[in-house]
Amino acid sequence: MKLKIGILFFACVFSSCSDYSKKLGNGYTYMHEGDNNNFIFHEYPQQGGEIPPNVISYDYDKHFIVVKQKPMPFQYGYETAEKYANRTDTIPFCYWLILKKEQKVFGPFDYNNFQKHKKKYKVPDKLVLE
Repeated sequence: MKLKIGILFFACVFSSCSDYSKKLGNGYTYMHEGDNNNFIFHEYPQQGGEIPPNVISYDYDKHFIVVKQKPMPFQYGYETAEKYANRTDTIPFCYWLILKKEQKVFGPFDYNNFQKHKKKYKVPDKLVLE
């Protein structure tokens, strides 16, 4: 019996059971697919944008989504996003701001520019990134 439970546990861990998604409102979803494949997307990406892998922290409320991301410009189909690749090759983490109602995505930013945008759009201090 213990063997069957162990096999079931490992099958669940190494299968699609590890996938996780969370609705963030206004068409945005956080998708965790393991390792470095964690991202935020809008149900209509051309309208609402997306945050490429690897999202390592995010927080949200009914108006905003704030995101901390480890740049990975040459994976997951972002090889052609030259604007993204050129802006992220010198910083260890990228920061993003999403205005949910307006479906606008700002970033990638370094930490200081992110803080300026948070202030400009009056993002509440209760939204915290780890």
